[in-house]
Amino acid sequence: MKARIRAKNGHGVVAPAVPTFGCSSISINENEATKMNRFITLIAAACLASAAQAAETDAVVETFGCTFNPGQTMADFDKATTAWQADMDKIPGGNEYFAAVLTPLRANTQGVNVFWLGSSANLNAWAKNTAAYDASAEGRAAQARFDKVAKCNSGLYFSKTVHEGLPPPADGAMGTSVIEGYQCTLKEGRTMTNAAHANDVWAAYLAANPGSAKINAYMFTPWLANTPYDLVYLVVNANMADFGATNTTVITGGTGQAVQAAFDEAMTCEAGLFNGKVVRRPPSPAQ
Repeated sequence: MKARIRAKNGHGVVAPAVPTFGCSSISINENEATKMNRFITLIAAACLASAAQAAETDAVVETFGCTFNPGQTMADFDKATTAWQADMDKIPGGNEYFAAVLTPLRANTQGVNVFWLGSSANLNAWAKNTAAYDASAEGRAAQARFDKVAKCNSGLYFSKTVHEGLPPPADGAMGTSVIEGYQCTLKEGRTMTNAAHANDVWAAYLAANPGSAKINAYMFTPWLANTPYDLVYLVVNANMADFGATNTTVITGGTGQAVQAAFDEAMTCEAGLFNGKVVRRPPSPAQ
């Protein structure tokens, strides 16, 4: 799956502190200036190159909301996905890509049958992998199979991790989950600073209540996406029983209600519940 992108706005790009390698502290004896001119030019170029290489964006998530073509079903989509998995093994960089499929369980999806989420480490990685996919015979064949099954609207988001409390999966494990999805709009006069405060309140609650922390939570901000929403949150639960237990604690506990109040102060959200299935996972760093 690869994106047909519709543009919105730019949120979420971060520029980490750039190592200077001593560039800012260079000093030259005036008598040596002519002699050192070429050397300084080379040092300056190296400093600029190091800065360009060091800055990266947050993780990039491409989303596809897909509606089945007449006569096509989830079984056909699954077959296309299975063939795609084999194709990705043959494409350079294919092992760096994470993908999951979400199907609505209790959600108003306005006719969308299935959602695809694909994640890359940053924008440069996404661009490199997308170019390799589009240029390969395997990528074109995979896309043709998906196009036969469904029509999809797509977008690009930057992703931040709010919390990761689920145990890491075994290498090669795909796995299923129950996923809460929240599409949110900032209230009038509220900004991303207010959203960040709500995230901090939530993170503090999870740290103090480990029984409620068996989730992974991610915040997406739209970059190139045709969406009316400012933020999307995904909360991943290992199974339905954990979803019930975690949310019962949040709803009935005083500190859990404080978390909800912090989000209510900053934004309004539409919610849905989905079954999630990982269909591709990069190997662990040790592999």
